[in-house]
Amino acid sequence: MIVLDGLTKTFGRVRAITNLSLQIADGTTVAILGANGSGKSTLLKLVAGLVKPTSGSVTLEGSPPAECKSAIGYLGHEPFLYRYLSATENLNFYADLYRVDRTRVPKLLEDVGLGAKGASLVRTFSRGESQRLGLARTLLHEPRYLLLDEPFSGLDETSSERLPGLIAQNGRTVLLSTHDRPRAEQVADRLIHLTGGRAE
Repeated sequence: MIVLDGLTKTFGRVRAITNLSLQIADGTTVAILGANGSGKSTLLKLVAGLVKPTSGSVTLEGSPPAECKSAIGYLGHEPFLYRYLSATENLNFYADLYRVDRTRVPKLLEDVGLGAKGASLVRTFSRGESQRLGLARTLLHEPRYLLLDEPFSGLDETSSERLPGLIAQNGRTVLLSTHDRPRAEQVADRLIHLTGGRAE
């Protein structure tokens, strides 16, 4: 379970998240909706442990994110790929980093619709292809908690339709942000709307 308790994050005089308390049950998919600047990306970074709260707390399985790194998969606006490596080389690199068997790589490429692009350099990829490879990187170590920031961005219709089945595998808990309410309603068990860092 993900538990947010009185979570607040400020950047100087800007308050990105304000006294937010939520519980996200294991095995559910929750979509965070809101306009640009509403705090969606900041919330995901707080849950991922990439930034620290100003006050309040985030726990996963009763522990802070820093103690659950191996259980978290995070995909932000930047897919963290090496442009001058191929798709396969990128995933092999991360497999070694995560201490995951490289034999997972071909199936993951197939799962995200890039089975025929394994030898292609990432610098030749479209925005949508890079997004899909970034998702494969995020899924590589089979995280129990999946945090996705605007995962539908740049995806074509076929890839968007494939995404729900990929992210919900193995009973994982998914927290995603999006401004696309129709897509959110398709994939999520629960919708939360952020306005000015507050949940509505």
